[in-house]
Amino acid sequence: MRLFAAHGFDAVTVEDIAAEVGISARTFFRYFASKDEVVLRYQRRLQARLVAVFETHAAAEPPITALRNAYVATSAVAPEDRAEFVLLGRFLMDSHTLLARSRGEQTARNGEVVALLAEKLGIDPRRDARAETIAAAMSAAASSAFYRWVSTGGHGDPGEGVAAALDLLRQGLAAFDNASTTPARRIPGRSRDPRRVAVE
Repeated sequence: MRLFAAHGFDAVTVEDIAAEVGISARTFFRYFASKDEVVLRYQRRLQARLVAVFETHAAAEPPITALRNAYVATSAVAPEDRAEFVLLGRFLMDSHTLLARSRGEQTARNGEVVALLAEKLGIDPRRDARAETIAAAMSAAASSAFYRWVSTGGHGDPGEGVAAALDLLRQGLAAFDNASTTPARRIPGRSRDPRRVAVE
């Protein structure tokens, strides 16, 4: 992570990483298929945690509320860990290839969330698109809020921005048709009016 921060993700080679930790490139490839996997493996653990937290919340809360709360809980970052999370986000934002792969994997791995959500909604996800649509929309909103937090300097807890973004989604996009008369809640990390952002 220090190498990526100093030189940029794309400029760092597997040989650079191996030399930094005192191993050979051959040994590195015993554990990782590529340098992308160093970052992506961490993200996969976060996705697995999201599913586990969602399952716990869903046992006691309505399904949409449970998924919202799972995203907020797994997006919260302790103050001492925020610098590391900002670095991780910047690696992804600076490398278009890695960011595209990360988002693609996130979409592909969203199946577990869809299955749990469909079960709680009492629908068949093969015949009813609602669970998949809801999961995709909430995942995109949470991801957007996280990268907004990264791009604005990582101030405060990213979980607050994720909560605000998901709450806007829960309120319904139709409310923005009457944006001139509807009060809007500001999303942390933005100085602009979120109603204008949504319309743009």
